[in-house]
Amino acid sequence: MWGYPTKVLQLAWHPSSRYLATGGGPSIVVWDCGGKGPENTTPVMLDGNEEHVSALAYRPDGSLLVSGYDDGRLCFWNPGKSKRPILALEPRPDGDLTGISQLSWSVDGQRLAVGHANGTVAVVGVG
Repeated sequence: MWGYPTKVLQLAWHPSSRYLATGGGPSIVVWDCGGKGPENTTPVMLDGNEEHVSALAYRPDGSLLVSGYDDGRLCFWNPGKSKRPILALEPRPDGDLTGISQLSWSVDGQRLAVGHANGTVAVVGVG
């Protein structure tokens, strides 16, 4: 894989092991690693924020990719259907939460744990 505009700082494998999502700047790049791999293929570029991607995680069933950003924003994606987020959650204006540092789905895919750079954790219900 080459030609990526920024350093890759975040990685997330799709549960099928076919797709690899990478982040490092404001964009997410989804590589198709099926068959002979991503060499000489065009990846899918996802743009949804001006801040840097700070965390990535696929839902256990592979139906969603979630991205966290330095500004505390969360974006939910269906990369196979749209290059824009299907849902974006802005940080609470009354909260003191900082940028997102970690994302982890529950095994059943119904909850998302969101770790923030200030050491706090929030759990988001995702139906």
